[in-house]
Amino acid sequence: VVECATAADLDEALRRGLIDVKLTDRLGLVRDEERLDYRQIRLLARRDFLDPPERCIRVSEDGLELHVDAARSDLLLEVELRRFAEPVESAAGGPHYRFARPLLRQALAQGWTIGDLDRWLMQRAGQPLSPAARLLALPEESASLRLRSCLVLHVPDELTADGLLQWPATRGLIRERLGPTALVVAAEDVPRLQQRLAELGQSLAVDTDPASMAPPSDQAARASSDTKRV
Repeated sequence: VVECATAADLDEALRRGLIDVKLTDRLGLVRDEERLDYRQIRLLARRDFLDPPERCIRVSEDGLELHVDAARSDLLLEVELRRFAEPVESAAGGPHYRFARPLLRQALAQGWTIGDLDRWLMQRAGQPLSPAARLLALPEESASLRLRSCLVLHVPDELTADGLLQWPATRGLIRERLGPTALVVAAEDVPRLQQRLAELGQSLAVDTDPASMAPPSDQAARASSDTKRV
């Protein structure tokens, strides 16, 4: 396998018969190493492919872009990358790739597993597949997603939040705890929560339009009613 510096160099090598088969934009295959004309090729590095793969990829913060260290990469890396990532241009220079959903889905359909991708990336980058890349690899309609109309209740301290979660009168009105002092309340449960807090001599300030707190079906009905009145 011969690696050229640019795609244009590879095309020229093909035209001159130095390379028999084009593997990628920069990689070409020579069928018989004995007839390789080293006068036309500059040898920059050799690699024993029986050695374990070397870490030569840095994953960006978004978990999708892969920055290749060309000085440490080997000729097989580009072939491996193109199975599930596509090349992208970068101002930083050097080979850059980005995970693409069609390629990831294709690799999984051809027998790869998420575990295989994890192991490959651990060898090449020292970390498993990112959550963002796993999201791209999901089969269609495989994730159960639900959008709910809820409000965030902010309380002054953790003990107050603990009390609201423990007190039977309010426990059933809290859908989820987002943080030490942030609780999720469904819009339709706000009046009941206000009543329960009033029993404790506490009031609940609502920093939103009361109309927007109604369930989506009620909002649609109200919008329809308003249209008829107009």
